[in-house]
Amino acid sequence: MANVGENEKSAPAQDVTSPPASEHEHRATELPAGWMYKSLKIGPITLPWYASPEIQLLMVALVCFLCPGKI
Repeated sequence: MANVGENEKSAPAQDVTSPPASEHEHRATELPAGWMYKSLKIGPITLPWYASPEIQLLMVALVCFLCPGKI
């Protein structure tokens, strides 16, 4: 049992790199060309791209909200 504790202490530390300062800006440079990947700006508000997870979740939530329930 004492060997288990010694093996854990002697294990080398893994190199962990930090994510970029702004992941949104990093992702924007990797997006392919097309209308689904362009951001929409309405006045001072900038909406994310159409195919982004945030917009897709919002669309599904809106559809679920608008579905009538059984009375």
